[in-house]
Amino acid sequence: MSKSQKFRIQGKQVLLLGLVALVITAGYYRWTIETDRFDSVSVAGDAVPQNAENSGKTKGMAELRQERDQSRSASIEEWEKTAESKDASQAMKAEAEKKKKTATEWMEKEKNIETLIKAKGYEDCFAHLSENGISVMVSGGEINGSKVAQMKDIIVAETNLPVRDIKISAESF
Repeated sequence: MSKSQKFRIQGKQVLLLGLVALVITAGYYRWTIETDRFDSVSVAGDAVPQNAENSGKTKGMAELRQERDQSRSASIEEWEKTAESKDASQAMKAEAEKKKKTATEWMEKEKNIETLIKAKGYEDCFAHLSENGISVMVSGGEINGSKVAQMKDIIVAETNLPVRDIKISAESF
């Protein structure tokens, strides 16, 4: 064998080794991305809206839902008054209409999320959407990795929020 034939064989081995290393690296990279995607959903005890956190742990989800709906309804009424006011500027009227539309959309999304999560086998669900993200509290079921992933998929499909803005917790009343 000549010297150049030996070099070719070594070159092929180096190429093969490089391809194997590339495949292993790509697999590891994909695994870390998948792991981060499912682990990045917060499972925390702070899934209750701020005004509900201060009210103690005596309220059930029905009361939280009622409080949320009453608060939103009152805000919508105020924005309607501003939009219909003769004293308000055009910019104020436009802003009031925009806020009213956003609040109405949030209410619809919250109800859809609650219904879809209950359909996954949970006894009750409370969702609260805000500028900072969404908080979801469930009761009557176990929260594990696959259940969190299912809830995350529902929430992302309904809201298009990034996963980092989603908080999921079990009822702690």
